[in-house]
Amino acid sequence: MNKDWIKVENFISKDTAKLLYQYIKFGNERLSFLKSKGITVASDIYGMFNDPQSEGDLKSPVFAMYGDLIFDTLMVNNLEKIENIIDTKLTPQYSFYRLYTEGTELKRHTDRESCEISSTLCLGYDADYSWPIWFKDRDGNEISIETEPGDMIIYKGCDLEHWREPFKGNNHAQVFLHYNIKDGKYNNIKDGRPIFGIPHISLTKDWFKGNIFVLTDEEKSVIVDGEFRKALSKQGNAISKSAEVLEDEKLLRLKTHILTVFNDYVVNHLQIENQFYLTQSWTAINHKGDAHHSHIHPNTVFSCVYYVQANSGDLQIKMPLSRIQEGYNISYKILQQNIFNCRTINLSVKTGDVVIFPGWCEHKALPNEDDSPRIILGTNYFLTGTFGDYDNKDEITIR
Repeated sequence: MNKDWIKVENFISKDTAKLLYQYIKFGNERLSFLKSKGITVASDIYGMFNDPQSEGDLKSPVFAMYGDLIFDTLMVNNLEKIENIIDTKLTPQYSFYRLYTEGTELKRHTDRESCEISSTLCLGYDADYSWPIWFKDRDGNEISIETEPGDMIIYKGCDLEHWREPFKGNNHAQVFLHYNIKDGKYNNIKDGRPIFGIPHISLTKDWFKGNIFVLTDEEKSVIVDGEFRKALSKQGNAISKSAEVLEDEKLLRLKTHILTVFNDYVVNHLQIENQFYLTQSWTAINHKGDAHHSHIHPNTVFSCVYYVQANSGDLQIKMPLSRIQEGYNISYKILQQNIFNCRTINLSVKTGDVVIFPGWCEHKALPNEDDSPRIILGTNYFLTGTFGDYDNKDEITIR
């Protein structure tokens, strides 16, 4: 992006802007109604009044929301369009909207790292004028820019100080769509979130307790109380009939935890930026003496196992050859077995552990010797996106 800011008229249609403007106003009315009845609701679902950067008063509070699913979708779906406008590859971070009211302002500030390339999109207003946003450019000049519904301003959020003077009118709706420069100095992923459409990580920190995720009794009941198929082998292994266990809304916290761990594995351990999506999720139970037969997971790039309850029985993973035999299949004299010189690996697991491995690896669960059942929740993942290069004649797109 060569310019510090760019104004784009009619970035979205007037009709789309009108629809989103009404959506925000309805959200404001809903939260006001619930609060008037003394009902306490979650800000990550219903929005909030008076965020620190733009506070209103008791009479006319500012309605705002982080990471609304519709606006996160708007951010992602318009990624390529914005990339083409500024001729820069980007990674989407998060959306944030506000419904400003009489007398409110946007304090002078520069944005945090996830807002390296920011955009503000006017959705609608009830006022006698178009309320401008102000920028202080690199030369110290203060510039005001007005927008009409559907117009967008794209700007360097971390570099340019920007603000809005006190608003004179009934309301004014804006949504911010924030991005990082791809492979740039920040290059965050979804503003630290595992998926779009959920709150900032600071609001979900209480979902996690140290390195061990602790299930509630209700969550555990949802996992174990579903319908199960009979054991698939003589070793005894009951598997849920459902392959979409994590789609139960009562397991959103668990789903977020598993996706967070998987996303950390992909980004920080594999060091790749390709996107994966969850294809299946299921439950398996082994009672005392039961085991899980040896198998692989076809049509899967990675598999992930979360141990709901585990006091006995290793997870055993087998590979066709050990890592040091992949080039030349030599019969080495092994001093002590490890993940490099051995083709069979036994992993000692316990409640709360998460194990991720390639779906093509043959694996099984050794017999459960504990009186309490061993309960796991498995997930599979596949790739999505474009791979290869058009000029190299090896480009492929997986949707």
